[in-house]
Amino acid sequence: MTAAAVVPPTCADCCGQTPAVSPDCAEAFAQSGGNTAALSGAAPTLAERPGVDLIVDACGLEPPEPFVRTMEGLDALPPGGRLLLLLPRQPHPLYRVLEQNGYAWQCTPTARGVFEILIWHADADGKAG
Repeated sequence: MTAAAVVPPTCADCCGQTPAVSPDCAEAFAQSGGNTAALSGAAPTLAERPGVDLIVDACGLEPPEPFVRTMEGLDALPPGGRLLLLLPRQPHPLYRVLEQNGYAWQCTPTARGVFEILIWHADADGKAG
């Protein structure tokens, strides 16, 4: 009996995106030891994230939709509000736009290959990502 080959998941397996495996998803797969169960899971809900006013799950969206939805979400935030953006990669161009518009952020990679970017207006604490 031969061992079955371990096939890395597609982004659809870890965050609902349909293109081929991105480096972030492949890295998460490798870190999980090939355990696709560690990569699966639903996006967090507002009830699971106290202090978050809006969640934008942009994992399955093609550019520029994640950027557009993020900016629309930031426009809709109440004063002192926080937005949680979910993406399968770090949005480096977005960070420059956030900084130019007075926002701060904190990026946390998750075991399922999704980056959780918490965004808030920097006036609330004066710090940026």
